Amino acid sequence: MNFYYEAIGENNEIIKDEKVASSEDEIASFLKLKKYTIITIEKEEESKSSSSKISEIFSSGVSINEKANFTRNLATMIKSGLPIAEAIGIIAEDSKSRKFKTILTEIKYDLESGRPLSQALAKYPQVFDKIFISLIGAGELSGKIPDVLTSLFKYITKDIRLRTKIISAFTYPIVVLIALVLMGFVMLILVVPKILEVFTRMKIDLPLPLKILQFITMLFIQFWYISFPILILILIGIIIFFKSNLGKKFCSFIMRKTPYLSKLSKAYDMARITSTLSLLLRSGVPMTDSLRIVSVGVVDIDLKQVIKDTEKQVKEGKSLSKAFSNHSKQIPNMLIKITKVGEKSGKMDQVLAELGQFYDEQVDNMLKTMSDLIEPALMLIVGLVVAALVLSIISPIYGLVGSFSGQ
Repeated sequence: MNFYYEAIGENNEIIKDEKVASSEDEIASFLKLKKYTIITIEKEEESKSSSSKISEIFSSGVSINEKANFTRNLATMIKSGLPIAEAIGIIAEDSKSRKFKTILTEIKYDLESGRPLSQALAKYPQVFDKIFISLIGAGELSGKIPDVLTSLFKYITKDIRLRTKIISAFTYPIVVLIALVLMGFVMLILVVPKILEVFTRMKIDLPLPLKILQFITMLFIQFWYISFPILILILIGIIIFFKSNLGKKFCSFIMRKTPYLSKLSKAYDMARITSTLSLLLRSGVPMTDSLRIVSVGVVDIDLKQVIKDTEKQVKEGKSLSKAFSNHSKQIPNMLIKITKVGEKSGKMDQVLAELGQFYDEQVDNMLKTMSDLIEPALMLIVGLVVAALVLSIISPIYGLVGSFSGQ
């Protein structure tokens, strides 16, 4: 919950600010710790909270690059001997993101009031996910927070590289499709009306494709004050839908049913599962907790359920390899065999890390192949769209010429 407070500082200045906390008592304790005289503490209104949820859909939040830099810098400063709270305060001062600066300042205050780092980070799940918080918690127990932060930085950097490759592979087709839509829109507004005007004057019977274009053009030109707001609302609705749970399920369904994308999604999930599980186990997080955390980041819904079921079986006393083998249709045979090797050798984290590297390379190769296939496919699509548009315009002209020839 978010609270607004007004207090008198040590120099008798009026301080107005906001802070995320679980209760008013927590805010009061925080202010007393800073030796402030409390004037008012108010909880954020529900109406404002609801509207902020909509704005959060479109807000970029804290980028993964900012989180990576924070992790690396914090590890370096702690290794240099700086207290954690002081190190986070320095990083907050240098942060260019206003939102991240506020979050880090709040974390610094929480640390100064005696909270462990993992609990302070857990208040911001939109920035620090379960993997991050669990690893920090494990680092606090082992007394190896700098080492855990270094491992986290490597993990986040690896994830950034993988995401960048995926985004790069899909950027070209998206740009081409957007250009195609814009070109079609310009033709509807500027070109098609003039051609239709000529055909109307000549009293040519329009074919069905041109009649459809005529209707769409009329909507955008004559009723622009209705069509444009509706178009904007549709776009906003699409964005909200794809960011919702239902939209994510729909995307997962499409990924599973598209032949090449299903293989790519599976390889990506396997890379995340093996790499994340390796990192968590190496840092001392228990197997069942590690599996629960890993399931959160899985894209495929069926595979997510498999990991949850695996966690349940491991809790009941089964080995990881045995639990995986009960889902041999979803879990690759290689992963089942590797986990058996890891269980026998006692080096589960190492073998999973090596397998994660294999899946990373597989995703990389699949993305390169997809990029090579997308370019000619898009050229074909663009050619077909242009050909269809040209034929729909030329066919009435041929009909007119034919009628003149018949006379």
